[in-house]
Parts: sequence; structure tokens; C-alpha cells
Amino acid sequence: MCVCDDDWEGEDCTIYKGQCHPNCAPSLPNEKPNCYGPGPECCDYCALNMQFNDRDHCVCQKLWTGDRCDQYTGPCHPVCDTCHGPNAMDCDTCIQNAEFGSTGECSCSLNWDGLDCTEWVGDCDIRCDGCSGPNPCDCDACVANSHFDQDGLCECDQDWSGYSCTEYQGFCDHRCIRCFGPSNLDCEGCVTNAFRNEFGACECDADWRDEDCSVYAG
Repeated sequence: MCVCDDDWEGEDCTIYKGQCHPNCAPSLPNEKPNCYGPGPECCDYCALNMQFNDRDHCVCQKLWTGDRCDQYTGPCHPVCDTCHGPNAMDCDTCIQNAEFGSTGECSCSLNWDGLDCTEWVGDCDIRCDGCSGPNPCDCDACVANSHFDQDGLCECDQDWSGYSCTEYQGFCDHRCIRCFGPSNLDCEGCVTNAFRNEFGACECDADWRDEDCSVYAG
């Protein structure tokens, strides 16, 4: 009596129950194999990173190589520094300003944004007028009353101090009674024989002259 070969069954011995070729997608436990024979041309579905060619053989997809098509040769996702695949969850290491999250994929660190995590969206250093990062060396420009020093850091101009260079330490204009800057627009009050004009600057009354409006010329 004729009997089916090993791994074959059915009335005409055409149902395959054996192991699929490694290039075929693995089947779930207790489910039928994802193939109809043992060869690479008998797959119902291809394994990970593989696809059918024109002969119905499972072969490596573009950018994948190796016996099992498990070696990635393409570009990494922008948040990956090194990787073993094209997605953010395939990072071996993250780029600067990115870190691994709870799902195991790289994403931008707090206050960093953009496809490659190079856009700073947090607060600037207090002496920066616009910035590309949180540090004093990341200023795009310096706030008023400050300038870049030789190291590229913002420092207060002469006669100015404080964290944000807003505290004036120099001489007041002679028409001021105390001041918060060097010009007659920065007066807290005007000296005798002076008044605030329409622009808020202290200037001498009519018929009064000299730097401090103390000379009568009427």
C-alpha cells in the first residue's frame, strides 16, 4: 500500500505539515505552516525584511542583507545615531538631544523638537536675545546692555550689571535725579528747572541752560 512521505498527508499526499524554509514567515503555535512545501519557493508569506521575487522566492528587501536578511544597510532614522533598522525603535544609540523612551525608541529630550531634535523650544539663558539651546553659549544675540565676549558668551556692557544686565551703575545725565540708564530718557526724576518733554526725556525749562539747567539765561 502506498503511504505519504514524511511531512505530507491528505488523500493524495499534497498537504504539507513539515517545517517551512527559513525564508518563510514563521507560523503561530498550533496553526498550519505558512508554506506548502519545504523549499524557498513554497512560502505563503515571507519572513521579516523579505519579499517575493519574480520567481516567487523570498529574497531580501532593499537595504537588507545577510542569510536571514537581518543586516540593515540603509540610513538610520533621524533620531538614531546608530541603528539596526530604519525606524526610531531600531536605534542602537540616540543622537544628541534625544533619549530612549519607555517604548524603547528614541525621541527628543525635553524642550527639544524637530525631526533630528535640533530645534530648542525651551527658555533661553537670561542674557540671550534668541537662542539655539539652553546654555549661555547658545545665544543668537545678546540682550540690551550686553555683548559677546571673546568666548562667545554674553557679558554686560560697561556700567551695567545684574543677571540680565539691567542694573545701571554709571553716571546719570546731569538733568536727572537718579536714573536707570545714561541718557536723559532714563531719569527717575528731573532736576530743578527741567521737565519731561513729550518723549519722556528731561530737558531744561525755557530760559534755563547748562548741563544741569542751573544757569538762568532769561
